[in-house]
Amino acid sequence: MKVGDLVKTHQGNMAFVKEIQHPDEWKPNQSGPEWINIVFVRTGYLRTGYPSEWIVKVNGKLRKYVGKGRYESR
Repeated sequence: MKVGDLVKTHQGNMAFVKEIQHPDEWKPNQSGPEWINIVFVRTGYLRTGYPSEWIVKVNGKLRKYVGKGRYESR
């Protein structure tokens, strides 16, 4: 994952990655999850300190809505 990637949160909301904070930046010599700052697509709200474990990167392929909750790849 990198800055600018489109991601989906564990609740299904779409967002862009604004900044990634690696564990060694805030806890030297300890392991842990990456914390990211994201901007939600629909609201523009900046959420800081979001655990990277709660998001999934969207692959960026275009899909066409075909009805009844179904999508078709283009």
